[in-house]
Amino acid sequence: MTTRPDTAIAIPRGQTGAAPPKKAQLSSVEDLNRLIARAAATGDSTIFLRTGAVPAMKVNGTVQWLNEFEPLEADALHRALADLSTRFPTDDGKVGGEPVCWTVPESAVVECRHATGASGLELALTVMPTRPVSPANLGIPTALADVCRDRAGLVILAGANAARV
Repeated sequence: MTTRPDTAIAIPRGQTGAAPPKKAQLSSVEDLNRLIARAAATGDSTIFLRTGAVPAMKVNGTVQWLNEFEPLEADALHRALADLSTRFPTDDGKVGGEPVCWTVPESAVVECRHATGASGLELALTVMPTRPVSPANLGIPTALADVCRDRAGLVILAGANAARV
């Protein structure tokens, strides 16, 4: 008679059967501003928000899904856009058309474009930092950053484009 091995499910080392950590909600302008400050720390970037999907961020030509967030609820995203529009109305007082622009103090200037389609509301937030980004966050090696700090002469940096070609 052969015996069957135990059929218990093995839990990987370091993990327990506890519930996964709760994911963050993105439901207000304040939540957006915190995400924008995070994006600004990486340099020029774009944040993509779409109802029913987790947020995404494009940095240095690469799009990253922000899986620490819950998928965006349509009502929450519409409320955030309406709040932005009332805080920053267009010249003719209407919502829509031109992009909505604002400044996150000590962080970034943001341009928000939005569209409504069959899949729901979509926002693209272009984030331009108001402070210089550290060389480490730009991926510049320490030796090259030291050369850029030289007080004499002109330093020109050239490299691959955003597509890394």
